[in-house]
Amino acid sequence: MKVYLGGAVHDSSQEEIHSWREFLKEQLRAIEIEWFDPTMELIRYPVERDLQELQGCDVMIANLWKHSPGTYMEMFYMYRILGRPVVIYLMALVDYAPSPWVTENSTYIVYSPKEVVWALQQLWRKID
Repeated sequence: MKVYLGGAVHDSSQEEIHSWREFLKEQLRAIEIEWFDPTMELIRYPVERDLQELQGCDVMIANLWKHSPGTYMEMFYMYRILGRPVVIYLMALVDYAPSPWVTENSTYIVYSPKEVVWALQQLWRKID
């Protein structure tokens, strides 16, 4: 299984961009799940690269710690166009309820890294 780590980049600090991704990468390594981190190489026009990477992934984790139009577009592409699962990760600091346009384009909504791993394990059983 390969997981795409989607989440806000625009108008975000380096810590906001990378800290949750680095933590989840450690969790994924421990259960031998591959990942793609679109922030490993930030480029000026990432859309085509990110769409291509999504095609090579089995699942997307969408960290919606703040509104992110790019993440919403990636979710729609992954779930509706490619027909693959999307796990929404709502961190404890989120102070908004996601729109039905967001929740209807997801497979699971989880609230902690432990729940992200649980959701991936559930999906892994379905994919294998």
